[in-house]
Amino acid sequence: MAVKWKTVNGQGALDSYWPGKASERKEGMSTSGVFEGTRDVTRPDGTQDKLYILRGEKGESVGVNNSAGIERAMEMIPEKSLVRITYLGKKVNPKTGRSFNDFQVDVADDSSSSDETEVPF
Repeated sequence: MAVKWKTVNGQGALDSYWPGKASERKEGMSTSGVFEGTRDVTRPDGTQDKLYILRGEKGESVGVNNSAGIERAMEMIPEKSLVRITYLGKKVNPKTGRSFNDFQVDVADDSSSSDETEVPF
């Protein structure tokens, strides 16, 4: 019997990327899920970067694009934590005059009572 082989890339397909293209970003849009870790990626221009992988309420995997603000926050969040990331819009750094995408990163507080905040899953 002939064996059929298929290549496995080991990375696993992502269901979506967030926050998407700049033209699609709207202030206040957010994504949430259980933080599963990071994945190193090579961008089309050859640069190395990382994605933060969240598992959504319906089991979908979301690759969150890296930014300085997201990276600083995610370094302090342990895997398996429930995370919400919200796009706050374009801001200008007053020291450099350069614009950047601003994000807020929230993590579920395990010490909060269940009637304060309902976790979506």
